[in-house]
Amino acid sequence: MSAFLRPSRRFVALQLPRLPTDRLHRRAAGASWLSTAARRTTGADTTASDAAAPLAVFARVGAAYRLEAVDAAAAARGLAVGQPLAEARARVPDLRVVERDRTGEAETLEAIADWCDRFTPLVGLDRDFPDAGLVLDVTGVAHLFGGEAGLAARMVEGLAAQGFGATVAVAGSVGAARAVARHGLAGAPWRVVAAGEDGAALAPLPVAAIDPAGSRVADLARLGLGSIDALLALPRAALARRFGRDLLDRLDEAMGALDRPISPRRPVAMLAAERRFVEPIVARDDVAAVLHSLACGLAESLERRGEGLRIAELALWRVDGTVRRLRIGTGRPIRDPDLLLSLFAERLKGEAEEIDTGFGIDLIRLSVPLAVRDDPAQIDLAGDTESKVAFDLLLDRLGARLGSRRITASRPADAHRPEAASVPVIAASPEGRAAARAWSLVGRPAADEPPIRPIRLLARPERIDTVAELPDGPPLRFRWRRALYRVERAEGPERIAAEWWRLPLGLGPEGGAPVDDEVPDDGLGGAPVARLSTAAATRDYFRVEDPDGRRFWIFRSGLFSRETNRPLWFLHGIFA
Repeated sequence: MSAFLRPSRRFVALQLPRLPTDRLHRRAAGASWLSTAARRTTGADTTASDAAAPLAVFARVGAAYRLEAVDAAAAARGLAVGQPLAEARARVPDLRVVERDRTGEAETLEAIADWCDRFTPLVGLDRDFPDAGLVLDVTGVAHLFGGEAGLAARMVEGLAAQGFGATVAVAGSVGAARAVARHGLAGAPWRVVAAGEDGAALAPLPVAAIDPAGSRVADLARLGLGSIDALLALPRAALARRFGRDLLDRLDEAMGALDRPISPRRPVAMLAAERRFVEPIVARDDVAAVLHSLACGLAESLERRGEGLRIAELALWRVDGTVRRLRIGTGRPIRDPDLLLSLFAERLKGEAEEIDTGFGIDLIRLSVPLAVRDDPAQIDLAGDTESKVAFDLLLDRLGARLGSRRITASRPADAHRPEAASVPVIAASPEGRAAARAWSLVGRPAADEPPIRPIRLLARPERIDTVAELPDGPPLRFRWRRALYRVERAEGPERIAAEWWRLPLGLGPEGGAPVDDEVPDDGLGGAPVARLSTAAATRDYFRVEDPDGRRFWIFRSGLFSRETNRPLWFLHGIFA
């Protein structure tokens, strides 16, 4: 019996201690920030605006304004987080201050997390500590970047080139990596804790390294428990009684005794293929060639698995840190590379833009978040299978260009009224595709026969003023939207009554359901809009035509003398 050894879990904690000020420096540098950063020594603790005045970010804390973040220049002048704003201005007269924008910081952190997807798909936000940070599961991927030291160095250098100061730690647990990244670097930008040495690395660190809230740090310090090593020497039961179970959980998490997995921001794809470049590529033809190569590789993998993709995502990492993602969906499983590329092309056409390579692209990834079984289909002699495939491909192309939620199909509903006889459903959904195919089986009138239903049905019938023959005749003329139309010929009536199960209690198909004689104007200067709250009113529909050949679908609401003494007329559709 053979045994398979699981690789030891390895995690990265990435901290951005000066994210609030770094993002402001980066924004102030504008479009030239990349070239400025590229000329600097990689990894230096500087920003694109080193020569500018010190910068601090403040926020209201209780009844006072206090500093929430300071840049390197402000820290060098003696300013620190938590200091009152008035005191900071008095000490540093040339201090620039900006009120904290937590929404903007969250968006920047999300963008940095997108950039970190190049290292592993398991990237999560570190929400336990108040300062900005990320946690990454890098189990089994460090060798792709020259080992864990190479991975940590690449992360720090890559973010420094984009104007962000970062600290990175690699350890065997999320808690240990976070603690070392915040308190165990000793001035270095990164550190790798070897497997099995988490305890030794954590022992000299302060208790604040594992206590996000910091509420217990002062109490522990008064008892002489200022380090993690001191906590480990105490009986666990006594520690839990005095300071709560949460402190023990934090300690166990850091030591690796309690597994607390990260929550990835994005679901892990079923299949993925990527290409990294030593020198960034700029030409769109090069991007297209690489994408075709990746699509062919994925097609082979899908064929071996007997599957076809239903969702595909293209991700482009630019050297300026921007990540562009494009996602397409399909109605039936596919694995044809050319078809896949054509759907991405339709998506770009729908957004009226091309792939912007910026300063260059250094990583392209094509992934398959969803793949399903794809068994070969038998093509029948009537060609129905081919027509279904063509129809599905049409929906895929339209959905890629316009957005799948903008393409709808009509599903028949259990209702008599024309405006309620169908409900829209997303055409790309299984229900929508079935509904669209069902309509294709409905018999169509002959080419020389006029349609019995209008081409355009108004969402809500509009009130018209008429001169009509009573009790059952069509109107002689009517006014709609301030225009007068004379009826040259008419067909009808076609009577449509309310569903008996929707009638008010005590009313049958023949009885006494009143209609509103007074319908308020819509206030837009046009014809009044019908209030269809009296759904029990019977409708008599007529197809009418004026001398100029315009054809309309109108109806009389309410049977004369049986349901109302004043029937109302409405226009519901237009034939041509």
